Amino acid sequence: MPRRNLFPLTDQKKNNKGSSLVLVIVAIAFIGILTAIILNLCLMNYRMKYMDLSSKDNFYTAETALDEIKAGLGIEVSDALSVAYIKVMQQYSGTNSEERRTGFQYTYLEKLRAELRTASDSGKYDCSLLKGYLKETKLDVSTGVGADLSDTVQPLLTATERGLILKNLVIKYKDAQDYVTYIKTDILLAFPSVDFTQTSTMPDLLSFGLVANNDFTVSAAGTTSINGSVYGGKEGMTVSDGSKLTIDNAKQIITNKALTVQTNGSLTLTNNTSLWAKNLLVDASNLDLNGYSNIADDLTIKGKASNIRLAGDFYGFGNAATAKNALSLQGEQTAIEKNPADYSSSIIVNGSGSNIDLSDLNKLVLSGNAYISTSSKSTVANTNVDVMLGESLTVKSNQVIYMVPPECIGQGMHNGGANPMNGTQYSNLVAELGGNEIVNYDVKMKGLGKSLKEMGVSSYQKAFYPVSGGSMVYFFLKFDNEDVANNYFRAYYGIEENKKRLDDYLKLYVDEINIQEGSPTKFNLNGNLMKYVSGTVSTKNDTRAEDTGDRNYLDTKQATFQDMFAAQGIKLIDSYHELTETEKNNDVFTNLVLESDMRGFIGTNQRKEFTGTDMISVLVDNKNGAVFKTSEYNADKLRFVVATGNVLIDSNFKGLIIAKGSVTLKAGGSVTASPDDVAKAIQLEKEIAGVTKCPMDFLVGGSDYVLSGAVGASQGAADAAQGAVNIKDLVICENWTKE
Repeated sequence: MPRRNLFPLTDQKKNNKGSSLVLVIVAIAFIGILTAIILNLCLMNYRMKYMDLSSKDNFYTAETALDEIKAGLGIEVSDALSVAYIKVMQQYSGTNSEERRTGFQYTYLEKLRAELRTASDSGKYDCSLLKGYLKETKLDVSTGVGADLSDTVQPLLTATERGLILKNLVIKYKDAQDYVTYIKTDILLAFPSVDFTQTSTMPDLLSFGLVANNDFTVSAAGTTSINGSVYGGKEGMTVSDGSKLTIDNAKQIITNKALTVQTNGSLTLTNNTSLWAKNLLVDASNLDLNGYSNIADDLTIKGKASNIRLAGDFYGFGNAATAKNALSLQGEQTAIEKNPADYSSSIIVNGSGSNIDLSDLNKLVLSGNAYISTSSKSTVANTNVDVMLGESLTVKSNQVIYMVPPECIGQGMHNGGANPMNGTQYSNLVAELGGNEIVNYDVKMKGLGKSLKEMGVSSYQKAFYPVSGGSMVYFFLKFDNEDVANNYFRAYYGIEENKKRLDDYLKLYVDEINIQEGSPTKFNLNGNLMKYVSGTVSTKNDTRAEDTGDRNYLDTKQATFQDMFAAQGIKLIDSYHELTETEKNNDVFTNLVLESDMRGFIGTNQRKEFTGTDMISVLVDNKNGAVFKTSEYNADKLRFVVATGNVLIDSNFKGLIIAKGSVTLKAGGSVTASPDDVAKAIQLEKEIAGVTKCPMDFLVGGSDYVLSGAVGASQGAADAAQGAVNIKDLVICENWTKE
């Protein structure tokens, strides 16, 4: 019998399927393991990226905290620089250059040390002061998130030949995910580079784009720009209706009187510009100041929907009492006594819908109190006196605070109990009283619960306002000094009924008065001010009590600034001491230009061009003639103009214009200062009748502008006061590390 195959081939093949399944399972497992490894690597990479991103974010936030501390220290440096400069200038004529330099550095160091030291040790800086500079990164104690300063190292304050060093500053920043970053550094507050060897009798003339002796106007709707310094004249500067002016890179913008921005106009000062003016007047327009604004009297806002932004330092240095000590105002003692409001710096809001942004200020100084301008309503029959208020920033609606309460007027008399009252009622009240006092200072005032006498008020003043067919008589409180006025404001506003009424009135005049709480802004306020932020009205008190220790310094500084302002409006220099008696009686044009010599050379009512290969200078005697227009010359070549009359800038001018009359800048035109070009242009020669001259021969001390290197011999000491020293460059981080 044939042998039977118990395991057919087909059956063997079928039995091979088990091994294939094992191979598939192994392959799937391998792929799964590989996939898991790849996914795990991706997850690890993601986590590492996330940690790195969080670490970087935490690090950069820590850097923000350092920047905030540097900004706060910058304010201290600016104050110390100002103090040291003023002290040197007060002793300028009695010291040599080395004594000025060492005196400047000593005062600078001591001022910084006094501000930064701890109360118990002059060799250590106060960490709590530096923490106060933190704003956006301020530590939230409840969550632990934010920046803090470590106290594990000694906070040493060390004076060196380079300046004052804050050693061992350690900033710890923790975020919401508990990531922590440490920044360790020393901070050098360096000595500024100020050269007191130069004389301050020469102005930094070549840094100017234009000098308008009489006045300067930006005319016609449209956009214009100026790059460089400007003297806007003894009669003031005006940005006309609808005009938009931007001024950049200006060491100085000076006008002896008001800088006015008219309806729908716009003025922007950028790049640390230094402004000096008697008044600022804004009428339904926009004003944006960045830099160093020094105002002798008031910033007044009227019209509808004005927008005001003040950044940098705003220094209203006017104060009637300290103005009497200024050398430049010794001939105005009677005027100061009679019209103290003209020498008292404040901010006054008379317009409706105004928006005032003070949140970006490093320093706000208002050295005076606001006044109600009742004198402007005087008539031949009645002379009014301005009324001092208890505020340095006031809104028109607040005038009601300073009216004598009706219950104190003619008490018990038939014609009493009213404020204001018409002229007839006033005459009847006077007759009814028979010579007795109109105001009773012992009556308890409604709400206050105190009498005028208890509030320190012992007098009043009348103001007669003419109306159709007669007059209205207002009775205002007369305060003996600022402290009484300031205290009265706080007492009146402290009554809830009065507060609500005044808050409602204020909202009709302003959309916002923005002062950020917790900001590093320094305030020196002679009077109170009201804030209106996010729908909430509050007040900020005057700092007179806080400033008691610095009162002598502040008083001296205010008088010094009066003299600086006067010198700039006479010869474009800072030091009033350096002016001769003859110069003090001249205007800017006369102190800069040898007019009679110029007219003698070019001829009366004529003009002469001084031509080079690539530039032209023009001297023109148009005092009694036509306006000189810059468009008459090639804009690529015209670099220097002196005119005895008026000038119209109707092209893109580059160089320097000096005009004895008025200067007008048309829409679409521009001015760009060019010191190097002007230094060359004033040396171009021309021969007339056998005599060879160049334009600098007709400038007072003309050759000095070239010998001093194109940028005026006053550079150095003057620059320190004008803000040309970059404060950021004086706050330097050293030995910086991050963990």
